[in-house]
Amino acid sequence: MNETVVRDIARAEALSVPIVLILCLIFFGSFVSALMPAFVGAVAVLGAFALVRALTMVTELSVFSINVITLLGTGLAIDYALFVVSRSREQLARRRAPTVRTLTRPLPPPRQPPAAPCCSPA
Repeated sequence: MNETVVRDIARAEALSVPIVLILCLIFFGSFVSALMPAFVGAVAVLGAFALVRALTMVTELSVFSINVITLLGTGLAIDYALFVVSRSREQLARRRAPTVRTLTRPLPPPRQPPAAPCCSPA
C-alpha cells in the first residue's frame, strides 16, 4: 500500500512540474522570471529536507513529509513570486504618472527640516 501511494505521488509530481513551469512562463512573461520561483522553491525545499534529515535522527517522520515539503515549498515560492510581480507592476503603473508631472513642471524649492528640540539654539 505504501509503495503504491509513494509511486503515485512521485508520478503526479513528475507530471505537475512541467505544467507548473509552463504556467509560470505564461504568467511571468519571460524564461528567467519563470525560473526564479523554481529556484527559490528548490532552495526552500533543500533547506526543509536538511531539517527533516536532522529530525529523523531524533524521531520518526512519515514518508509523506517529503511530498508535503515539495508541494508547500514550490507552492509558496510561486505564490510569493506572483505577489512580488503584481506589486512591481502596480508600482511601475503608479510611477509613470508622477514622472510625467515631474518633467512638465518645476520642482518646489527644498524645505529646511525642523531642528530637534534638544539641539536648537535657545
